[in-house]
Amino acid sequence: MPKEKKTKEEKEVTKEASEEKVEQDVIIHHEDELRYEYSSKYLEDIEHSRLAFNKKFKKNNYFKWIVSAIAIGILIFAFLGVPNIVPKGEGNSNNPLQIALMVSLAVISLGIMFGYSIFTKKLINKKAKEYFAELYSNITSFVFEDERYKEVVCDSQKRIEKIQFDENCLFKDVFDVGSRATTEFTYEDIPVMLCDCAAQIKTDKRAKPVFVGKYVIAPANYESDEIIAIYVKGDKRSLPPTNLDELKCVLDNEQIAIYSNSSSWNKVVTSKVKNLILAISKGKSLVDISISIRLGKCFVCLGYDDDLMVLPLEQPFNPKPTEEYKEELLKVMSLIKELNK
Repeated sequence: MPKEKKTKEEKEVTKEASEEKVEQDVIIHHEDELRYEYSSKYLEDIEHSRLAFNKKFKKNNYFKWIVSAIAIGILIFAFLGVPNIVPKGEGNSNNPLQIALMVSLAVISLGIMFGYSIFTKKLINKKAKEYFAELYSNITSFVFEDERYKEVVCDSQKRIEKIQFDENCLFKDVFDVGSRATTEFTYEDIPVMLCDCAAQIKTDKRAKPVFVGKYVIAPANYESDEIIAIYVKGDKRSLPPTNLDELKCVLDNEQIAIYSNSSSWNKVVTSKVKNLILAISKGKSLVDISISIRLGKCFVCLGYDDDLMVLPLEQPFNPKPTEEYKEELLKVMSLIKELNK
């Protein structure tokens, strides 16, 4: 009997292991360190860049501790050593030379600490910008490998204007929009702009995010100012649109909701368009999707989790979210192509 029970447990373990198998990226546990195998040289180069940046960062911290120790040593010597070397004046009075030397050494000590702190901050910021540029260069090269993408230009430091986010009309009372890695390209001759983006509103106590993810702007064959808003529902991590109160809900089911006051919304959001939208959401990192179509433009807000949006620093680079994003972006392009027919 014990032998038979063990066999069943082994079968269950084998089944669970097969279900969790990663098809392209194999996770390796070695000496408690999480590592990955990469399906592309571009993805592998991201990890190499991360390791190189971390090495420089740790080296800088090492020297910072040495400099700080030297500065503290000088400060201690100024107040404990100098009085034992330079005698006091007559009648145990203060010796101007002693005081001047103590003050001078204290100033030198503080100058070393503050000066080196400013120097290292500028150096790390410079190295961080170089690392982020390398990272986005490799991500761009990997994500835009498909030959249908043309004229791809990514600037890791370039941001969009707040008005470029506000014009989607999906989120109200947005007071701050942060962005990075603005990328411009064409997909089958359709011009598209893409960036990492985070939008926030003000609450009584703090700023609150209403969107975090990839933001896409592209043309669409719909010139009316009557917005068509589409929301593909997600899980508890979701951040749904907040500016739908004045719109009529024309469709709502477990997967998708559509809002519009336009009588011709279904001529734009056809069955094919709905299927293309629902086909986008496949990966674990993609939380939800908010889309608006108005005034000849299509705005796609792809809400992503931290495993894609937070840049790799301390932990090894996990390629899976980026691979999923690559496939999802192609599906977004298929949607945009359909909206331009």
